[in-house]
Amino acid sequence: MDFTGYHYYRINRILLISLGLWPYHTQRFSSFITMEYNTDLLLHVLSLLCFTMYYAIKYISGFINSNKMKELIEQIQYDWNSLKEEEELKIIRNRANIARSLTILLLTITSIVIFLFMLMFFSPNILDIVIPLNESRQPWQLPPAMKFFFDQHKYVYLLTIYFLLTLIIGTFTVIGIETFMIIFVQHICAMFQITR
Repeated sequence: MDFTGYHYYRINRILLISLGLWPYHTQRFSSFITMEYNTDLLLHVLSLLCFTMYYAIKYISGFINSNKMKELIEQIQYDWNSLKEEEELKIIRNRANIARSLTILLLTITSIVIFLFMLMFFSPNILDIVIPLNESRQPWQLPPAMKFFFDQHKYVYLLTIYFLLTLIIGTFTVIGIETFMIIFVQHICAMFQITR
C-alpha cells in the first residue's frame, strides 16, 4: 500500500496484519480449540456463545473476503492517486481523517474497557499486595462455560490469561474489520461528495 493518503490507513493495516487478516499478507494464522460440551453446560455455554460466534463470524468473513478487501484498497489507492485538484484532495483528506479519528476513538475506548476488565480479574491479587488482610481474598472466578480437562484451580492464572487473550483477540478482530468498513464508507462518501 503505497500512495499519498497511506498514513490515514496505517492503524487499520497494523491491526489487520496482527490478526492475520490483511489481504496483502501471505501468512495465515489459525488455531483450533477443543472443548467438550454436555447437557449441564448448555445454559452456561449459551451465555458466551453469542459473543464467540460474533467473533468467529467476523474473523471468517474477513478471511474469506480478503480478495474483495484487497480490491477495495487498490480502488482507494487509485482514487487517491488520480485526484489532482486541491478541493477534491481536501474532501478526501477530510473523510479519511474522520475514519482515522473514529478508528482511534474505538481503539481507545475498547482498550480502556479491556484494561478495566483485566483490572477486575487481578484486583484481588493486587489488593492482597497493597492492602493485605489476615485472610486471602477469593480470586475472580472464570466464566462457568469454560471447562477444561485439568485442575482449574492449579492453573487459574494461565486460564485467566487465556480467557483475556481470547477476549482481546476477538474484540480487536471486530474492531479491525468494522473500522475498515468505516474507512470504505467514508471513502465512498468522499467520492460521492466530489462528484456532486
